[in-house]
Amino acid sequence: SVDPFLLIRKLFIDYGYSKFTKIINKLFLVFHSVVFLLQAHYIISNFSLDFLARYGCMMTFTAYILNQGMTNMSCSIIIEAKSWKILNDHLNSGWSIDSAGQKARKAILKKAKIFNNFSYLLFVFFAIKTIIMYPAFGGENELILCVEVFDKHFGTFSKIPYFFYFASLPFFSYSCLRLCYVMTYATLQMQVQTFLICEHIGQISIGYDNDDELKKRHGICYQEDICKRLSFCIKHHIILKRIIKKLANLAQPCMIVLLTVSVPCMIGILSFILYYIEDASNILKIRLACMTTCILLIMYMFCKSGQALFDETSCIFDTLVNCPWYIWNAKNRKILLIFLINSLEPLKFSFAGITLDYRLAV
Repeated sequence: SVDPFLLIRKLFIDYGYSKFTKIINKLFLVFHSVVFLLQAHYIISNFSLDFLARYGCMMTFTAYILNQGMTNMSCSIIIEAKSWKILNDHLNSGWSIDSAGQKARKAILKKAKIFNNFSYLLFVFFAIKTIIMYPAFGGENELILCVEVFDKHFGTFSKIPYFFYFASLPFFSYSCLRLCYVMTYATLQMQVQTFLICEHIGQISIGYDNDDELKKRHGICYQEDICKRLSFCIKHHIILKRIIKKLANLAQPCMIVLLTVSVPCMIGILSFILYYIEDASNILKIRLACMTTCILLIMYMFCKSGQALFDETSCIFDTLVNCPWYIWNAKNRKILLIFLINSLEPLKFSFAGITLDYRLAV
């Protein structure tokens, strides 16, 4: 079966949890944790509201990145085996995008293309954000406190941690995206499967298009086929609900921490913009604009995928209601009622009352 989101899987799952990536992640995480503590100590030693407001922006952003790194490491160490088992269960039980015909296949690939193009745009923004953070563009002292900290603690050897810090920025930009894309990939796969369920329900009378309603009502073969097809769709719908519940329970602690740290990070950036944007240099304004844009794009991607899953699964109930149930026998109507009850509540990713949809962005 063709995976319409193959790039995401290869880049953020297969490579993201490889042995090499884990080693690099641990190395950079330890280094940036030490740097973060040195910066925190430097702020406490030289505390002033002006000093805190100026560098608090980057400190909260660094805390957000470190938190993502720690969360990714926790995922790879603690829940990786479970997450891979759930993912394999989904891949083994998932329907092929060709299962509902060429029309459905084209619709899925069209939606996947739109999302992939958005991902390319996000990659470009993150690449620009990473590049303009380098000291070659100047003004790094306006935003990054570690330059001053390295000079104080390491003196003439400050260039070594200085180089290591900026050399690790591309990998940390990748870490910012990784966990978000892993959850988004799972959401997108669920969305594809629910779309296929809707398509199969819409084609439930396929093969009997030339028969009139009277012949269908009294046709034993037709009623048996409807029973098999309804049971087939119900079984897959239940499997999807179980997978989503398992993923939500597994990722809930990680996502709560990430969302909690994202809020002060955004507040830190906005407060910096309000107080210092008039006196900031042009390169600093560009850096802040790129950082803010990247955070907003990630939030939009997260909420968009969750909302799309909610909307797609809402269509299952509407599609079932529009089925020609009035010509089905009593057994098939009972199966339909069970399916309707199971599909009353759309599928969604919820973490301790926090749901991935447009309301989260607002």
